[in-house]
Amino acid sequence: MMTIVRDGTELINRIEADAVVRVLQPDTAYLTNRLCRLLRDAVHAWSHGEHSPAAREQIENLLLVAGSLGYQVGLECTDVFTAVGDLDAAVQHGLALMPHFDRPVLRLALQPKLNVEAHA
Repeated sequence: MMTIVRDGTELINRIEADAVVRVLQPDTAYLTNRLCRLLRDAVHAWSHGEHSPAAREQIENLLLVAGSLGYQVGLECTDVFTAVGDLDAAVQHGLALMPHFDRPVLRLALQPKLNVEAHA
């Protein structure tokens, strides 16, 4: 299930260690493409132990940039244990496991913000 993250701290708190990071982008514009690459690289670095104040600030700033461009960031995390109900049975029935099969996969998605305005 995709969850909308509101700020950098919320995103950082949801990053799984040693994760594979995928970023889904809404279009192929240069600026969006660049933002997605920077976000992917920053989350990947955090996931692999880069927990410096500069790394935290970069993630927070990237979410601010996404917001200023009219996007919100959705996050979904899955791993083989949630995808396959009974892993032992699946292996016995022929499921081939690759090295590092147990790494979580983080999917980040830039999604257009919904414009909700109150009418008086």
